[in-house]
Amino acid sequence: MKAGGLARAIVFEYVRRSSDIRDDDTINRMDVWAGYKWNNFDWTIEGIYKKADKYDLYDGGKDNYEYNFRTAYIIDQWSPFVEVGNVSVNSNSDERQTRFRVGIGYTF
Repeated sequence: MKAGGLARAIVFEYVRRSSDIRDDDTINRMDVWAGYKWNNFDWTIEGIYKKADKYDLYDGGKDNYEYNFRTAYIIDQWSPFVEVGNVSVNSNSDERQTRFRVGIGYTF
C-alpha cells in the first residue's frame, strides 16, 4: 500500500487578450491548488481568481473566479480523470454554471 500525501501550490499568471474588434486587455490570474494522493487515487481542488485591466469579466466587474474539483486514478504515466467546476456564464450577469470535464492526463 502506497502512502498518502498532501500537495499545494500557488501560481500567478499574466495573460494578454488580443482582438481585432477591440483594444487589447490584460488579465492577472492567480491559481491555488490543494491535492491529496492515496494509493492510485488523486484528488485535487483548484481555485482561480482573475482580474482584468479594461474589460468586464463577471457581473459587470473586472474580477472573476472559478473553482474545480478533480478525481483521477493513476495507471503508470496515465491518469484518467473526472472534474466538476463552477464557472461564470458571461461578463454582464452574475449567472454561474456547473461544468463537467472528463479526460486523460499523461505524465512524461
